Amino acid sequence: MTDLSRRHLIQGAVAAGAALAGSTVAVASPKQKWDEVVDVIVIGSGFAGLAAAIEAKKAGANVVVLEKMATFGGNSIINGGILTATGCPQQKLHKIEDSVELLEKDILTAGNYMNYSSKVRYLAEHALSNYEWTVKELGVQYLPDAIGQEGGHSVPRYVTTTNGSGSGIVTKELDKCKELGIPLRNRVFVEHIIRGDNGVEGVQVREGYRFPKADSGKVKTIRATKGVVLCYGGFSADVKFRMFQDPKLNETLDTTNQPGATSEMWRETSAIGALQVQNDWIQCGPWGCPREKGMGIGWQFNQTAAAEYGLWVNAEGKRFVNELANRKVRADAIMVEQANGKKCFAICNEPNVQPLKKQRPGFLEKMLERKIVEKYDSLEALAKAAGINVDKMRLISVIMSTWLGAVGILMYEQGFGFVQLYMGPFWMALPAVSAILIGGASVNKASIPNVIIGTFLFQGIVTMTPTVMNSAFHMDMSEVIRIIVSNGMILYALTRKTEGGR
Repeated sequence: MTDLSRRHLIQGAVAAGAALAGSTVAVASPKQKWDEVVDVIVIGSGFAGLAAAIEAKKAGANVVVLEKMATFGGNSIINGGILTATGCPQQKLHKIEDSVELLEKDILTAGNYMNYSSKVRYLAEHALSNYEWTVKELGVQYLPDAIGQEGGHSVPRYVTTTNGSGSGIVTKELDKCKELGIPLRNRVFVEHIIRGDNGVEGVQVREGYRFPKADSGKVKTIRATKGVVLCYGGFSADVKFRMFQDPKLNETLDTTNQPGATSEMWRETSAIGALQVQNDWIQCGPWGCPREKGMGIGWQFNQTAAAEYGLWVNAEGKRFVNELANRKVRADAIMVEQANGKKCFAICNEPNVQPLKKQRPGFLEKMLERKIVEKYDSLEALAKAAGINVDKMRLISVIMSTWLGAVGILMYEQGFGFVQLYMGPFWMALPAVSAILIGGASVNKASIPNVIIGTFLFQGIVTMTPTVMNSAFHMDMSEVIRIIVSNGMILYALTRKTEGGR
């Protein structure tokens, strides 16, 4: 499971979350002693946390960033490196029509209109400025001529970092923090958020924390005179907590998040009364590859190639979902297939993998080398490898195409008023069969030479006989003779049973 672009955390269950946490509420006493005092504390070092720290520092605040893991970047650093950028140069280059209103509509639709409309509007209005901030303020580089379309979006509107990873943004943020002199502290676990009469005053932490040992590190208190900014990310690596929100997300499901995506701060903020809503709306990543753990790189084929330009099918070869639907729709569809014992496959032909090669140079070759993605020379080979019954699917295809062709003929004939043509297919069938039989085929077996020879014999006799007969009798009986001769050949051919062609 993972999040798209930044972190769209849909929140939930206040009282229940607090009960699950079983943690105590940290309240500052009048004599609270602080080991350190700063203006702003930022919890978490992903996209949002580092951006908040940078802007707080530029505004004149004394700010510190706390990260519980050994490395900075959280889940953002292993993110796919894509960013929604409505109105960006890449859209203009490809003449893609887009607008704030359309992005807003797409977000509301994906959220079943349960979103906070004012926040959605704000997000849509600032999508372009967000992109421009990463370029102008940080110097992030995106592919200049590549624009992609994610699930739930009605037009292509995401840009991709040149290295195809969220690290292309995070490393630039870290560089900016270093430039501004912002302290970045890793292995600092926030145990409690401390409140006073006037709200949140600071935090109690463990410095030197060793994930996941809860009692590791030295206890310390840090006061924030202007505020504590929460940017601690998701909880998909915490199986118990995510199952509490949605029981079907059990241990059988892997996560594309980093191991530190756990629930400690979710439980802590719930315990101090933070309003969390709709936590059960956890969006899963519907493009994971079972041949690799975590985020991996296989998702890039499944999404950038197969979802945007190919097909997703089940083990029966049936397309089971709109590949560009929002992630919840797609993930739920995959889970239904899996519950029915069916595997799901992402397929794409050679011409349509070119956008992937452009957006992620060298990645397809890596996937093929690691056997994450398999290449097949034909659909038959692909179907066989996937366990799809080719003969069954071919039979279904023939039946469907024949039925559709028949409907098309009838609609065409009816549209032009050719009532006399309604029996056309019937009158074509018997001559065709008899011609093949006359050509040497049997009722059990026919070959291409039988078809060619039979066609020439049948048509030659039908065409030449009326002319010869009219010359002999000096009267025009062409149609009568043609009917007698053709029906006679049909009768003769059908009486031959199994002779010839065996």
